[in-house]
Amino acid sequence: MDLSAEQEYCLKSCLLGLAVESEISALGANSTEQQLLENTVLLSLLYRDLVLRCPLFIKKPGALPELQRLLAQYAKLNAFSKKAMHSDSGYFNGFLAGLLSVGFLTPRERRCSEEADRRLASTSIETVPDGSAEPTDTVANSAEADDNEDGLHVSSAVKEGLQIIVRDMVKHGGAERLFEIVRNASAIDLLPAAYRAVMHGLTDSMLPRIQQEMADPKKVSRASTFYTLCPRRAIYGLLNMSNPLKRVSGLLNLFLARPFGARSLLQRMFESIVELPKTENQIYDVKQGLPPTYVSHVERWVSEAYDPDPSRGDYEDDEGDAEATRELTAAEREKYAELARKVLLWRPAGEAAAAPVAEEAADPGWVVSLTNYYLSGWIGAAPADYPSEDEVMSLSQDELCAVHRLISLEMRLKDKTKFVEIVGDEQLVSLMKSGIPILCEPFVEIYEHSGMADMVMALFEFINSIVQVSKQAGDDADERRRGFHDACRGLGEALYQFNRNVVVNDTSTLKDLIDWGFNFCEKVGEFSLDLDELLRPLSGSNLAAVKSELDQVRAWRKRCDQASRDDAEFNEQQPATPAIAQLLLPPTLAMVRRVVPRYVADGTGNDGSDDDDVGRLASEFAMM
Repeated sequence: MDLSAEQEYCLKSCLLGLAVESEISALGANSTEQQLLENTVLLSLLYRDLVLRCPLFIKKPGALPELQRLLAQYAKLNAFSKKAMHSDSGYFNGFLAGLLSVGFLTPRERRCSEEADRRLASTSIETVPDGSAEPTDTVANSAEADDNEDGLHVSSAVKEGLQIIVRDMVKHGGAERLFEIVRNASAIDLLPAAYRAVMHGLTDSMLPRIQQEMADPKKVSRASTFYTLCPRRAIYGLLNMSNPLKRVSGLLNLFLARPFGARSLLQRMFESIVELPKTENQIYDVKQGLPPTYVSHVERWVSEAYDPDPSRGDYEDDEGDAEATRELTAAEREKYAELARKVLLWRPAGEAAAAPVAEEAADPGWVVSLTNYYLSGWIGAAPADYPSEDEVMSLSQDELCAVHRLISLEMRLKDKTKFVEIVGDEQLVSLMKSGIPILCEPFVEIYEHSGMADMVMALFEFINSIVQVSKQAGDDADERRRGFHDACRGLGEALYQFNRNVVVNDTSTLKDLIDWGFNFCEKVGEFSLDLDELLRPLSGSNLAAVKSELDQVRAWRKRCDQASRDDAEFNEQQPATPAIAQLLLPPTLAMVRRVVPRYVADGTGNDGSDDDDVGRLASEFAMM
């Protein structure tokens, strides 16, 4: 199957996301660091080359035990979050897969990289990339950007300039080379040509979006009102005299405090994220159409018999998102009616004697597997407050489907409530209180010398500039474009001065973090993921199924991007990819295990290469 570059990257991202999810699920709820290192490949790679080599943990080794305890809780937290949000992937897993997508190059990506290296071999940072915005005026280039469907135009010159800069950094000592150049240039126009082209190109890429937004009089009025009413001087003084990042511990205590045992602010935030109030309202609406006896019985079943622990796996809500109303198929209606009937006939253990069910042997597998879990005892002489057997058996399919919807919603409510409780767990709260301030320490130092107050004031002036251009230029398209262009250049200069302040006053903290990121990208860039090898054994129908799911994911990503550009709410879940998971995930995992060196106790990989440093670090941290 011939894939475009976009399809190829989308498939790679999907497979890496599924692989990360598979490894996290396999870890179990209480995994140890040693199990993480020995029983996983991708997670072990991230842990060894991203976490253990992070400058923050090398300089603050006391933070590692806290992180290890958090890792031990992550698999459990991930499983409960997936169930609460009714999502196929955890909240943080997409980020991990994105980190890995930087590497694991496909053959096409590696060829493109090698071609770029050959093309740029004779270039230097004094080289102006082809088609760049040199010398200064890029107003004409912005017209080209107007036709870009993404609304954000980053020219090929910017991409080429970045490649030139990265090559130069790799050749001349990494971040130290970048810092040397920035220290010696007090303004963008004094930077080498490649740096200058990148800085100008990135700020000019905002022009199409600004022109689009400022064409709406309502948005112009809103921006003008914001600039007029915002207490700019007070904000400047506050940022100039204080360092908000030093108050992280106090803010954490505020968000994590549980006065009189009530839920914390963080838990309240997660209640909104999982839409817990929405589920409660839907349950209230469904209850209005059901007899009180049925309602109380379902609530008791959910309270006593339903376990929200994802590891149980006894009940899978086949209805999908129980909170979304949709037309059921005949097969679904029949199945849901049968499940509702079984719940209504459930009795707590000890309240009724169990009796064999004659037709159970003929039931399909899902009924047999669920029966043992649902029924503590089969119907006997039912107490008066339980639905009687005759009453239940006489219910119509529509009535039973309504009961099943209540069951599904009550289960979802219990799932979400359990997840919110885990977020407020004392051990997790303790880890956040001790770990997050340590992670913020380098940013406290960076903030001290960054000139953040001046940067914020530059943002205010940028807003005022584009508002004034919109009001004064009227319908003159060229004048508007030129005014927006000058405003963007002014903002770009302010942003450069902000970054330069950080670089000039850096005590190696930022430089170490940049080198750490470079080293990780270089590490994962060594690995390959041959998609052609994965797709070659598939039959025509299987290839068609994979391509169909791939197109659905790409369409979903475009809708997501469009909603982001339009500032619109977007709650659509990423489409499921069962064919990709079934057909391509097993060979992908096998390929990853083949190309990535495995951790072993003596600190070496399975390819015979030495990694004594990582082995030593892991051993030291394990003994803390």
